[in-house]
Amino acid sequence: MARCRLDDGFLEDLQIVFWILKDTFWSLLFPALSIVFGFAAVVLQVVFLRVQWGHLALRFDNAATLLWLSGNFTWMIGETFYEPEDADINLGNTPVFEPNVGKYDGYRYGAIAQFSLCLGILLVFYLCYFRKAYANTREREEAVLCFPTLKAYEDTHTIFWVFKDFFWALEIGPMAVLSALLTISIGVHVLVIRYRQSMREFWNALSLVLWITGSATWMIGELYEGDKGRRAAASFYALAVVSVITYGVRKVLQGGDEQQVPATAVELEDVETIASDDGKAIGDDDVDRDLRLSEELVTEELL
Repeated sequence: MARCRLDDGFLEDLQIVFWILKDTFWSLLFPALSIVFGFAAVVLQVVFLRVQWGHLALRFDNAATLLWLSGNFTWMIGETFYEPEDADINLGNTPVFEPNVGKYDGYRYGAIAQFSLCLGILLVFYLCYFRKAYANTREREEAVLCFPTLKAYEDTHTIFWVFKDFFWALEIGPMAVLSALLTISIGVHVLVIRYRQSMREFWNALSLVLWITGSATWMIGELYEGDKGRRAAASFYALAVVSVITYGVRKVLQGGDEQQVPATAVELEDVETIASDDGKAIGDDDVDRDLRLSEELVTEELL
């Protein structure tokens, strides 16, 4: 997911915690807590979309993520309010109202529609704007497989994760499992790369792997094992929350600027100027002038 540079990424870390807690309490059938954390995550995603609108890659990523999250939230509301519960646990009190399959299906189809829009946005981005969005970055040496940067590769996990939710909502088990496996594969690969680069970023990557593993466990249990995967899913979610918190603490302790090779992707508009030795910003037009001045100084010293 794209990192919001507000207070050193604190808001995005907080949103991820809210989102995972929403999934945790949803899996354990606590509707009130799942709704509170889900609503908070949606609100923060709206903030990210507004703040980062000027960046091409982030614009598509945030818009798609908002639809994905709102679809997920819609599905959760339908299940916790109306679905006849057949889970092997009932720690909370669901459904909140009288079970109503028709109303539940209405919410589920609403979620499927939002997942479809999310996938449409992501497909348009990857087919039409992907290369442009990542073409002018400072980490071309960071290319992974056929992707221009590690960040570009890492972000592709989103589309497979949304496909997993899309097929899960449609109850198409084989495609949902395949999408989950692809998401986990990308996550594990990124985890290994991050481990070699930076222990701090390793914790961030680990949280995503634990999160998607928990979601896949829940999904497989629901589709194939009579909905018996909720406890295991909640355990993975709890570990994911711990990983996010560890990541945030390490950022604070390290001043939010741990050295790693290479840095995360930055779009061209973010680096229009370069700082000179005296702290003043210089643009492209100033580079040739600085080189000429250096040559003149060297000539004077030789004479």
